[in-house]
Amino acid sequence: MTTNILLKRLGRDLKRHKGQVIILTLILSFGGTAWIGMGLMLGWREDNINHFYQTTNLDDGLIDLSETGGVDASLLLSTLENFSKYDQMQTFSIRLRISLTYEMVDSSSDTKNYYRGYLYGLQDSLILDGDIDTLLSNQGDFLKIPTNSSEITNKIVLNQMFMDEIDLQFPQEVLAHLGAQNKYVNVVGSVNSPEWVTTMDPESTSLGLSRNFAIGYCRLSELQTWIGRPTLVNEVVIIWKEGFNTDEMGNELESYLKSQSIDGTYESRMEHPVYIMIEEDIETDRQLFTFLAAFVFLVAIFAIQISLNRIITQQRREIGISLSLGDTKGKILLQFLSYSGLISIFSIVFSLVGGWFFGQSMDVINQQFYPLPNWENMIITQPFYEAWLLCLGAAFISSIIPAVRASNLLPIQAMRSDPSVDAKGGSERKIFSRVIIAIFGFTMTIKMGLRNILRSRKRSLGAIIGFGLSIGLVLGTIGVFSCLDNAVEIQKNEMGQWDAKVEFAFPIPLAMIDHELEEIKENFTITSNFTSLSYFSSLQEGGDITPEEDQLIQVTSYSTFQQIPITVTEGHFPSAADELLISARFAEEQGISLGEEITIEHIQFNGTEINIKNTSLTVAGFHSMGIKIITYFEWETMQDLFNLKDSANVLYLSLDSYNRTELLDELYANPYMKSVNFQEQLGDEFRAVFNDFTGLMDMIRYLCYAVGLGVITLTSMISRYEREREIGTMVTLGCPNYKIFNQMLFEGVILSLLGIVFGCGLAWVILDGILVPLMANMFDVIVINAFIPVNLWINTIITALGLSVASQFPLIWQLKKINLVKATKIRDF
Repeated sequence: MTTNILLKRLGRDLKRHKGQVIILTLILSFGGTAWIGMGLMLGWREDNINHFYQTTNLDDGLIDLSETGGVDASLLLSTLENFSKYDQMQTFSIRLRISLTYEMVDSSSDTKNYYRGYLYGLQDSLILDGDIDTLLSNQGDFLKIPTNSSEITNKIVLNQMFMDEIDLQFPQEVLAHLGAQNKYVNVVGSVNSPEWVTTMDPESTSLGLSRNFAIGYCRLSELQTWIGRPTLVNEVVIIWKEGFNTDEMGNELESYLKSQSIDGTYESRMEHPVYIMIEEDIETDRQLFTFLAAFVFLVAIFAIQISLNRIITQQRREIGISLSLGDTKGKILLQFLSYSGLISIFSIVFSLVGGWFFGQSMDVINQQFYPLPNWENMIITQPFYEAWLLCLGAAFISSIIPAVRASNLLPIQAMRSDPSVDAKGGSERKIFSRVIIAIFGFTMTIKMGLRNILRSRKRSLGAIIGFGLSIGLVLGTIGVFSCLDNAVEIQKNEMGQWDAKVEFAFPIPLAMIDHELEEIKENFTITSNFTSLSYFSSLQEGGDITPEEDQLIQVTSYSTFQQIPITVTEGHFPSAADELLISARFAEEQGISLGEEITIEHIQFNGTEINIKNTSLTVAGFHSMGIKIITYFEWETMQDLFNLKDSANVLYLSLDSYNRTELLDELYANPYMKSVNFQEQLGDEFRAVFNDFTGLMDMIRYLCYAVGLGVITLTSMISRYEREREIGTMVTLGCPNYKIFNQMLFEGVILSLLGIVFGCGLAWVILDGILVPLMANMFDVIVINAFIPVNLWINTIITALGLSVASQFPLIWQLKKINLVKATKIRDF
């Protein structure tokens, strides 16, 4: 076979099967598009995040002293100067961080709003030279040092992300609830904060996500004056000299400070929880898109195999004659590999354009999650190379088996074969087909449709699998929202019956809480109330956990458990002083067994001092609550654990009726107030975060539907082509086009229904085995189970059937184009 003949045959096949070639090119290019779009989106995100982090947070690490309440600045400075590796520090800065609530008035509606947040006090030298923890001024004024350094300016700047979120304008006066002190301060500008806590309130015992977490900055001396602690600091930010192991130096410094009775925890920049969260988010998205692209390439492999098998079946006699005339197996192999090779080249061109636009669209979602200043996207070439190799690889894998099968045909056997069918089948298969047709063949249309489906088994099976894969991934990805929404609803039901959850800045005596309740009752009707003591701690030892890899837990107890429906799945509720109840899911993940002794690290109050203590406890039982890091204690045990007596830091209120704004004003009048959460809003903040995924999930859904539509359309086109002679004969005998269309429509719907059944089962496997674990990594403190509501099943099935019907309408145009003379002419090629 000369090159000229090869090109002629290739051109003939491409022209004869141009519809199939177009669909196959599009399906394969969808995989390349998804891969390129993923690579661009994640590459741009990582580049811009690293650039922002490098330019705004130049420190190598941080010593957190907040757990013990902070230390005296002079004591800390003198202790640092005596550190043996002091000369290896390039520079360091001490600062004060406090947790507070900002009270702001919406200028458009004159309504009050309360926002949780941090306020950082920075040294004057840091504000002036910005050598460390650089703050990039965005709008308005930056902090200015007055001529008289002791002058109080009452000025702060806020994070631009927060200001954009709530549409805050400046200059504006806000009330800062600073524990026992309230202070009016002026917001004079905005900065791009290096702290970057935009999605979670790290001190909230409700574990509620919050996009309205405010980060503010002011002068250190002013913040110390505002809270009445003129020498207090609780953080040290450090830059080490080049050439040293920063983690090793930081750990040595942590050990040294503890030896000097200063309890602090060193955390390198790369170990910052927010930085880790971003890296995990990127990895989760990478896994999701890799799975998506792999799915599309898998469907493309099935589709190309279906098409190539049909072409080979149609040309068996031609292949036999070519082999008889001296063509080698290699030339036959090359002919069909060239067919798929051209499809891969076409798909590479389409994926180049589609991937770029898909990446640009996904970058919009990038910037919604991370609204960084000066977002710049550089050209990234690696995703393009990878996508092109995947397109070529998928085309080769899909064509190698059919091409080898064609090249190994025996000439005499090939020339005798009937090219109209792909399988004759044995007697058992014929009996099976006859039984199916006899049972369900109520009309001639149904009989012929069933006959064609059962006769062309490879084509039918490929269509079922391809369409089922599309439906499975669509239903699985959309089902993620249902799983997350279901997890939130479960948490709401588990939290008991209450209207408002009041968190105090620190544990206060129950007598003071009773006094507060009496004041509230003067204006509101309280139907019931109970208190709780709840703090974040860490699990140091137990199961697979070691002190080096401690796990965050939330230790909690209630003054009464009657209104909190806790289900004990194994063991019993703690009854002794050294017992605790942990999540069954958490225990399974961490390898903790019932009755095992574990060690937790927690704070303990000793008058005005706060100490860190390790306590060994026994796992008395497992619970099934939706938040898997919550650990429950009996009330007296909790009081002893923290060295408190009749104190609580959380108050739950059930009210007859109330005005939210008036209730907030009443509660925030208490100087010890930290935050107020309403149960009716418990799921709103979670859903606000979930809604950010809507654009991403919609793109995945449309892509999967497009692939499924392409598979069913391809099957219909192959069916019409291989039965062209049959259709021409039917038309010649007077059968109207609409009856032929009905027959082929019936075939398409049956294949789609079978694909939907397969896809629904696959959806559950995808959701439970792949997507739910991915989401569990992203929202790792809540229990997420696979869940798809009935209405979602029904909507997806109806949409899939609609697509399968729509895919048949091109047949109307194709039926009109059939040339009866050519259709009924006896020819093999």
